[in-house]
Amino acid sequence: MRLSARPVWIAIGLVIGVGFGYVGFVSAQTRPAVAGPRLVVTPATATDHHMKRAVFVKDSQSGGCWLGQLQGDGSDLVFSSLAPAPAAACQ
Repeated sequence: MRLSARPVWIAIGLVIGVGFGYVGFVSAQTRPAVAGPRLVVTPATATDHHMKRAVFVKDSQSGGCWLGQLQGDGSDLVFSSLAPAPAAACQ
């Protein structure tokens, strides 16, 4: 009785697929934890009486800095607008 090569190739593909899946799972589990939050929000002094609450938002991974205006009473972090700010403003 002659064996077909198709089941052998299917078995090899399954072994390779499971191997890659396991390696990806293990590497995802061993990633280091982030030291702190990515976005750091600090209050800014508002000079315009129409601006209820302004904050500076700093991205700890990219180093970017933005000036944001909070929507509503400022109790929740819902931004109504964001604008780029100088990096010195977020210090």
